[in-house]
Amino acid sequence: IYTLLIDPQARELPAKDLRNNTSSPYVRVYALPTRRHNHRTTVIEKNLHPVWNELFIISGLTLSEIRQLALHFLVIHHQPVSRNVVIGEVMMTLGGLDLTGGEVNVWREIRPHQFQNVRLLARFD
Repeated sequence: IYTLLIDPQARELPAKDLRNNTSSPYVRVYALPTRRHNHRTTVIEKNLHPVWNELFIISGLTLSEIRQLALHFLVIHHQPVSRNVVIGEVMMTLGGLDLTGGEVNVWREIRPHQFQNVRLLARFD
């Protein structure tokens, strides 16, 4: 049985507060496919290189179960007066990582958030 610790941090985020040329980011982390495990960090004010020092913990999983997970990191700029703005996202599958040696540091390029259209199928018998 394993415990997965995720410590999100970012470098060179784009500024979404254009007046001050900065962002006030926070991260939502989802463990896919179930989304049963999710976490939201605190907001770090006016910082384009945030380190949250907050652990997102998934415990009680086998190594096989961990390798089936994908982590979805959604980075969001907090705007207290108006609606929050998505800065970008990172999707990371864990199946290809060597998770047997302890700590693994992985950096991924943030990409623009893709809003997905959801197609619903209703079936009535």
